[in-house]
Amino acid sequence: MRLAWLDRKKEGPSPILIEFHETLALLQLGYRQLDFSEPDFIDWIIFNIGALERRLVALLKTARREGVTAWKPPPAP
Repeated sequence: MRLAWLDRKKEGPSPILIEFHETLALLQLGYRQLDFSEPDFIDWIIFNIGALERRLVALLKTARREGVTAWKPPPAP
């Protein structure tokens, strides 16, 4: 897997933010899979959800370290 935020050539939304939203979508899919999966796959789904949660935490820490915010700071008066 390629780390998207290491590629600084692209303009637009922060690559960390894009990676965060992709991971969040996968996590929501994992929660839905719990409702419709066969008992043999429950352990794998729980493991996958745990890994995705740790990935979200790591992305949040990276975003904080790099100064990525959800909104732009207000202009100075």
